[in-house]
Amino acid sequence: MMQEAKMQDNHSLAQMELLYKKFYVRLHRYALTFLGDEDEATDVVGEVFLQIWESWQVGATINERKNIAAYLYTRVRNSCLDHLRHRKAIDNYNTFLKATSPFTTDAEVEDFEKRITRLREAIENLPPSDRRVLKAVYFEHLSYKEAAERLEMSENMIHKHMTKAFRQLREMSKNYDYVLLLLISSTWLTR
Repeated sequence: MMQEAKMQDNHSLAQMELLYKKFYVRLHRYALTFLGDEDEATDVVGEVFLQIWESWQVGATINERKNIAAYLYTRVRNSCLDHLRHRKAIDNYNTFLKATSPFTTDAEVEDFEKRITRLREAIENLPPSDRRVLKAVYFEHLSYKEAAERLEMSENMIHKHMTKAFRQLREMSKNYDYVLLLLISSTWLTR
């Protein structure tokens, strides 16, 4: 116990430098075997030394009876495994995005955004009552019954306004499938 307290007092920058000089190259090589990337290995080893330094600053100790090399290698290994899990999660997410994205090029994204803009303009050009009903049903996701109650109309009138709005949107948007675009883009239109 006395030895641990003494070591805590001795956790100085000089002591950290000695630890760093003695183990950095070996730990870096070890991390590189896990990660296969120089920059990531450098980051991992640097993070481990930084975490140790920060823990020393708040009074943590390393028991001298423990093998410091084993402790450092274990910390680096665990940090590498965390990085690999994170990398795999990012790769899985990117794969998911590519698989579910309807766009493969910037031109397709730009074309979609132009269609969204035209659809917004077409919706704004609808008569006010048709526009209110369309927005309540599609953008607020209300049922015809809920929209009827909110807008103080009958369900039959909601249906008629929706039919009229779709007919007008179809006429305004002859060059693309307005219904599919409306369904896909309901969140984009409300931005």
